[in-house]
Amino acid sequence: MSKLKKIFLHPVTIAFLIILPAGLIWQNSIMPLKMEIIKDVSTKRYLELFDDTDTDGDIELLEFWSKPSLYFVVENSNESIKYSISVHGTEYIGQNRNVLHDCNGDDYKELFVFTYIKDTIFLNTFSLYNDKQKVVDSHAVTIVDRFNILNELPDCRINQIWFNDFNNDGFDEAIFTAMAGFTVSPRRIYIYDIKNDSLKKSLDLGCKGKITDICDIDNDDIDEILLGTGDVNNCSDTCKLPFPDTCAYFLAFDENLKTKYQTVRSDLNRAFASIIKLDKSSNLLAWAYSSYPNSTTYSTIEIKNDSMIIGEPSFYEKFIIPVQDMGLKDVKNIFLNGDENMFLSFDEDNKLTESFELKYDIMHGLLQNRYYDFDNDNYNDAFFTTRSNQIILISLADKKTLAVIEDVNLGNDGERLISVKPVDDYWIINLHLYFSKNTLIKLSKNHLYKWRWGIVFAAFIILSLVFIGIDMFFKYRLKKSLEIRHKLQELQLLNTKSQISPHFLFNALNSISSLIYKEDKEKAYDFITRFSKLHRSLLENSDQVFISLHDELEFLENYLVLQKLRYKERLEYEILCNENVNTQINVPKMLIQGYVENAIKHGISARNEGGKVSIIVNQNNNLQIIIEDNGIGMHAASKVKNRVDSTGKGLRINRQIFDLLEDLYKYKVKLSIENLNNIDTGETGTRIILELPVK
Repeated sequence: MSKLKKIFLHPVTIAFLIILPAGLIWQNSIMPLKMEIIKDVSTKRYLELFDDTDTDGDIELLEFWSKPSLYFVVENSNESIKYSISVHGTEYIGQNRNVLHDCNGDDYKELFVFTYIKDTIFLNTFSLYNDKQKVVDSHAVTIVDRFNILNELPDCRINQIWFNDFNNDGFDEAIFTAMAGFTVSPRRIYIYDIKNDSLKKSLDLGCKGKITDICDIDNDDIDEILLGTGDVNNCSDTCKLPFPDTCAYFLAFDENLKTKYQTVRSDLNRAFASIIKLDKSSNLLAWAYSSYPNSTTYSTIEIKNDSMIIGEPSFYEKFIIPVQDMGLKDVKNIFLNGDENMFLSFDEDNKLTESFELKYDIMHGLLQNRYYDFDNDNYNDAFFTTRSNQIILISLADKKTLAVIEDVNLGNDGERLISVKPVDDYWIINLHLYFSKNTLIKLSKNHLYKWRWGIVFAAFIILSLVFIGIDMFFKYRLKKSLEIRHKLQELQLLNTKSQISPHFLFNALNSISSLIYKEDKEKAYDFITRFSKLHRSLLENSDQVFISLHDELEFLENYLVLQKLRYKERLEYEILCNENVNTQINVPKMLIQGYVENAIKHGISARNEGGKVSIIVNQNNNLQIIIEDNGIGMHAASKVKNRVDSTGKGLRINRQIFDLLEDLYKYKVKLSIENLNNIDTGETGTRIILELPVK
């Protein structure tokens, strides 16, 4: 047990026990990347994002704003205007991402902008380049649909654009939805063929929906459009249309925007439905989640006999927010449980592969026009927001948080778009909130992350050395203190032997014997009692440096009584202690007695008629002790030689005791000696004043 205690109290062990938990907490708080806001301003722009419009490696800044007509402005990296494009229309009604896409694979991106005039939606399509030097000024303007105006605002929304080459002509078509909110129309899916400038429309739908995936679900090498809808019940007139918005549906459309397969509907009330195909899986994964009654169902959907057959609810319950629904369409097969902050991923066979938990209260994902692999793990990373106004960057492959930034103004409404501009060894993140806020964030490598364990180890070494140094210092101090204490006790013992001399003891015993001989029994008994108390006090306090003032005065009283027995009428004494004095204060042992002994030996004993010793104790800030006698005085006493009962060492020993008390205990004694000789009256004497700190 003693050996184990010695190990645990070793300085290196203590340093390890401190550094280990502190290092774990610290290194877990150090992330591979760090984010800091470099610009946060209000904006009236509809859209602002970074993109490489001509794929030349130079990231441009695109701004969509009004002058008062609509313009797209493209700025170079040095903030000079590269070109400005006039857009047909008076107001922007478009999507908040995917405004640029290389449809024909020529490394030049086309621009897609939705606008409206009065009650008509237009799609502006620009081919920005015909070569690397020239910007094409012309563009196509296509009427998409008409909508209703409610409260002077358009009751319609264009969701994000998808791109797919349905007709295999080497040129992607744009696929999007227009969804009215509180009116019947338009609620449709559209395919725009940019090459042939043609537009396809689906039939009117009674439901509001969103494209959740475009994939080949029947293995005929032709992709289908998967649509998930919501049970919002915003317009009763939708009952006259197919798929009214009184429930949520899982829908599939072919390349001609005709419904394919028998439709599947969700049994949940006020639900939102989604459907995707997992990679290389013959089945679909469908889910529906509802805030009323706050539940979620996950199911597999099989394609049989041209029908979509929904299976039994799967074990994926509670993972209610698919990451694809959060705008991260390039991140496959990842789902989020918003209640428990758990991420869930699936393999190619629709099986749960892994899950991991985050400590952040995630609210939703941020729309990203392009994804980046910031931590070089060959997997794109994604930004999320939390309910505490944080933005976090998560590596879904490594299951860890890469960076977090606090107290970001995320606004209360509208889609938030993230775009990225690489700059040398860092990135500029553009966070744009539609027509409200624009925030620039610097994302850079955290150099502390690479050396975090090295820093923890260095801190352990430094702390160990500090603790070893402290341990050695205190051991040295303890050793020195013990040496000084031992020396102090030796001096006090020597002082006791010097003052309580054999002559004093011999004379005291002789006086007591004389009383016994004279049969003065009571007086003899009293003196024997005081004599025994005197010696018992010496024995009991032999290992102590300090004793209470009360014990010191009691010892002094016994000592003076025995001295008076020796000197009889030639010695008078008095001990005066003020009422305000705390007699429990500790004082150095035998300190007062030494000076009283000195006053008797060298002052009063030299006078034939004897004298008087007065001890006066006062307390103010310090403890003041006055020893006063009317003996022959210091000058005359110094001429007396060869006294048999004097060693001459008392005052010297006391001074050594004072020095040791100050070194060991920081206990400083002030000593002053006054000669009371008066030439006029012939009076002589000595006054010794001791000032002791209150201990």
